Amino acid sequence: MIAAPSLLSAQHESEGGGGLYDINTGLSVWTLIVFVSLLFILKKFAWGPIVDAVDGREKGIQTAIDSAAELNAEAEKLLEEHREQMADARRQASEILAQAQVAGEPVR
Repeated sequence: MIAAPSLLSAQHESEGGGGLYDINTGLSVWTLIVFVSLLFILKKFAWGPIVDAVDGREKGIQTAIDSAAELNAEAEKLLEEHREQMADARRQASEILAQAQVAGEPVR
């Protein structure tokens, strides 16, 4: 079984055909021509739209990142303001409780 491809190749060569390693130059030239033509056509018609789409997506992602950073900074600012308000409210509550205790001492 392992030697079968080489036997078939030898049989094919004896019938006048080329071997496994024979190079068909005509086919190689046409393959090269078709490949270069395809590259040229793709570069001219497909590469531009693909690059534009990737650039547009990149700009959209960068805009979203910038927007998220701005929103994050705003949220941090609001959180700090909220913390300050809560601390102020606690101070005021402590002062009110202290005043109530002072005012309630004579009543006891």
